[in-house]
Amino acid sequence: MTDPISNNVARFAQPALAPKTGANSNQAQQAQNNSASAQAVATDKSAQMTNTVSLSNVTQKVMQAPSFDRAKVDSIKKAIKEGNYPINAKNIAANFISLEQMIHG
Repeated sequence: MTDPISNNVARFAQPALAPKTGANSNQAQQAQNNSASAQAVATDKSAQMTNTVSLSNVTQKVMQAPSFDRAKVDSIKKAIKEGNYPINAKNIAANFISLEQMIHG
C-alpha cells in the first residue's frame, strides 16, 4: 500500500486476506451485513435525536418570546385606517435602500 501524500510504502500495511470459502464465508458475510445494518440504524437514531433536540430548542425559544400587545396592534390598525398614523416617507425609503444594499452587496 502506498501513502498518497509521500508516495512511500505504508509502514503498517496489512497483508491481503485469503478469500474464505464455504460456511465461514457465509458467516463472515452475515457478520458484515449485520454490522452495516447496526451502523445504519444507529446513524438514523442519531439523526432523529438531533432533529428532536432542535425542535425542542425551537419550541423553547418560541415559548420564551414575549407575547405582543393586542391593544397596541389594534390601535395602530385603527390609526392607519383613519389616516392618523404618522408616516415618514424619507425614513421608509432610507430603510429600503439599506435593505437592498445588504441583499445585493
